[in-house]
Amino acid sequence: MTFTLNKINAGGNTIGAVAIASPFVSVFNEQQHFGYLDGSGRIWDSWYNPSRNSWNLQQINAGGRTQGPTAVAGPSIGVYQNQQHFAYLDGKGAIWDSWYDGGKNVWNLQQLNLGGRTSGPAAKPGVQGKELGPVSVWVDPSNSQQHFTYLGTDSAVYDAFWDSNANQWKLQKISVGGVTNGPPAASSPIGCIYHSQQHIAYLDSAGNINDSWYDGSGHWSLQRIGGLSAVPNQPFSWVDPTDTQQHFTYLGPDSAVYDAYWDSNKNSWQEQKINVGGNTQGPAAKGLPNACVFGKEEHFGYLDGVGNIWDSFRDSAGSWHLQQVNSGPAAVDVVFLWTSITTGNQLHFTYRDVTGFIWDSAFTEASTTPSA
Repeated sequence: MTFTLNKINAGGNTIGAVAIASPFVSVFNEQQHFGYLDGSGRIWDSWYNPSRNSWNLQQINAGGRTQGPTAVAGPSIGVYQNQQHFAYLDGKGAIWDSWYDGGKNVWNLQQLNLGGRTSGPAAKPGVQGKELGPVSVWVDPSNSQQHFTYLGTDSAVYDAFWDSNANQWKLQKISVGGVTNGPPAASSPIGCIYHSQQHIAYLDSAGNINDSWYDGSGHWSLQRIGGLSAVPNQPFSWVDPTDTQQHFTYLGPDSAVYDAYWDSNKNSWQEQKINVGGNTQGPAAKGLPNACVFGKEEHFGYLDGVGNIWDSFRDSAGSWHLQQVNSGPAAVDVVFLWTSITTGNQLHFTYRDVTGFIWDSAFTEASTTPSA
């Protein structure tokens, strides 16, 4: 694969301020949005409009699109129906949602906890460079609920969500005697949908991955995932191209990337080692790995100790490959994997360098099946 490198902010595609944390990317109505936090607590969105072939810049909070207060962590960006939501934390642990209503072409602001939309407790900001964000924004299988899941200051996981069927906001405590008896959390949670199930995964203090999951028929269950303890990063949960496997990807204590997954065809749990002599000879990993489905391929992206981005991927025939992705400056924090069909079928690896510049390495598919 041949990747094209683009600089997103600080005089690249836009003049957005330098970033102090990892970017979060969202595709909304075929637009590519690169959201990030600057040193003054402002959230910026450098975004590409394919209909006009133009790059744009907007400030989301602190007197930009909304009057939301300055941020200490975030953003996490999610799409719900024809809305785009930028969720972040302020210094008091309040979760703010600056959101765009595409139907009415207006921006809105709402506080989600601490007596805002719900009575949920304050949120912990998470650990910069070890997580994708302190709030996991996701939508249920019926597309009737939008969820904002977070770690409370009491180390329990909470889920504030809009229920369009009931036309109201709701709050549920997920762990520590809530809908499950999962142990206290030591990482921010991540939400994932698998068939009719809702899965909320997080790490405890011993490095165990705990998955609190709802079966779609009114029942919650708790399961422990993986055969090794994970280092203190947020786990990453995703579903394979055939929709028959649910994956939980994490960094092991030996600096290898591991992937524990449920295989519905075999009706059993499986685990695979991705790098360091596992499926590939990729070097030791540092920080949070994550994964992405591109067509019929499964891509695992991670950083090594000097900031190179590696992609261990399984092609549609089942063969594994390894490639180094970035040709630009070294990456820090977390690399963000995503796909887009804005201008052809694209696979992206977006990251921040030590100076706060945001870079995007993108592969554009020239034919139906990309070649390695």
